[in-house]
Amino acid sequence: MGNELLSKIHQTYRVQYIQDVVLPTPAVFEENMLSTLSSFIFFNKVEIVSLIQEDERFLSELFHQLSSDEDVPMEKRRDLVLFLKEFCTFSQTLQPTSREAFFKTLSSLGVLSALEITLGLDDAVIKSASIDILSYIVEFSPSMVREYMMQQQHKTEEEQYLLNIIIEQMVVDSDPEMGGAVQLMGILRILIDPENMMATVTKSERADFLAFFYKHSMHSLGSPKHTFLVLMDAFVRNNGRYNLLDSAIIEMFEYIKVEDIKSLWMSVVKSLEKVLAQVDYVQTFLLCECDINSIKNRLRDRDRNTSLDGDTICHLLGLLLNNGNKDNNNTATALSSEGNKSPVPARKKVSLVAYERKFLMKRREEEEEEAGEEDQEEEEEEKDSKVPSAKRPRLSSD
Repeated sequence: MGNELLSKIHQTYRVQYIQDVVLPTPAVFEENMLSTLSSFIFFNKVEIVSLIQEDERFLSELFHQLSSDEDVPMEKRRDLVLFLKEFCTFSQTLQPTSREAFFKTLSSLGVLSALEITLGLDDAVIKSASIDILSYIVEFSPSMVREYMMQQQHKTEEEQYLLNIIIEQMVVDSDPEMGGAVQLMGILRILIDPENMMATVTKSERADFLAFFYKHSMHSLGSPKHTFLVLMDAFVRNNGRYNLLDSAIIEMFEYIKVEDIKSLWMSVVKSLEKVLAQVDYVQTFLLCECDINSIKNRLRDRDRNTSLDGDTICHLLGLLLNNGNKDNNNTATALSSEGNKSPVPARKKVSLVAYERKFLMKRREEEEEEAGEEDQEEEEEEKDSKVPSAKRPRLSSD
């Protein structure tokens, strides 16, 4: 970067500081003076952008460091990304034709591939600046970004697509205000909006990009796993504090359980079993995958004739859920391995043995009752067959 460019940058920031901080409000200051300062700053920014664009060596080195897999210090990356953001901000002063040339230059130097890396870095400043840069590019030329995305399907893995990185960062945004997620949603909305897609004689951007989106990215956007991971991350970081966040997430999972949405419940439990096992102050998360495995193991060890098939497991699962809700304020009796009884609060532990015994006894009674009815029918048939023919009523000859 030359001395002339550095001097111009320093001069611009000093004048900007004077205008924004030192000078009084416009109501008590001469409008002509403010207009002169604004024009001076405007043309300085245009000149700065032009000088940087002409310095191909500087820009190439900048994007090389941003895209490099080498050990670039995080502080250095942060400075580079913030510089690039300011560079894009200054480009807003350019005329439309000059701005088009500006973004084409950035694209040819690899700005989008650099953003794939910086968006995923664990640094809030870098991530926020990267989202701002991507917003500038997408708002000016969404077609350029779409073209880059569609070219990726032949060159890289699906999870590394820029479109999927945008969706992932949108879903996992940890900002309580969700500022980054809202920005990324706006970017995604522009990219998949059919109204701003071009259609020419040779190709249809609308058909091609939407087909690409539904094939490679729709499953990432529609997958509930990411959403639950984000919610549970917030739930864990809340650390059991009694507040609206804690209550809302518990109520959501309670609804899933009560409504018996087994596929969703079990997929969440399977991926978050260790986290849910630590939540013992409510009944909602007490029933986990481990409970079902425990039922199977207990019955197998007892060498019982009655087998537990898939339907039985589902029935027992519903029995546990229903009784767990009814006994929320009561106490349950848990049987230890030695056969002793010890009262345990129902909030802390659900007694699976009692439910197993109750269910299996009921099933055995039903089987014995069915067997008894069959034996009775057989006895009646046998008695009928042994009645002497003389004692049988004769049919009237008439």
